[in-house]
Amino acid sequence: MIPIEKGIDIPKSVGLQNDKGRSCKYPFRILEIGDSFVYKKVNTPQDIQNARVLCQMNGERHKMKFVYAVVDDVIRIWRTK
Repeated sequence: MIPIEKGIDIPKSVGLQNDKGRSCKYPFRILEIGDSFVYKKVNTPQDIQNARVLCQMNGERHKMKFVYAVVDDVIRIWRTK
């Protein structure tokens, strides 16, 4: 039989978290002005469209401004405000 244990705290998630405690895939909330990260390699035109929407949605959500550009076949996202 598997033993049941009581009183053991649930560990906090490792990595980035959103307002609801869920882990975040991209570091929008912790970027400082001028910081950037690689979003993904460009495979289709849809990847660029997805980056545009991601910048817009996270900018509105976090009251920040983000821009993106294709640099050496990858999409890079910067925080500008």
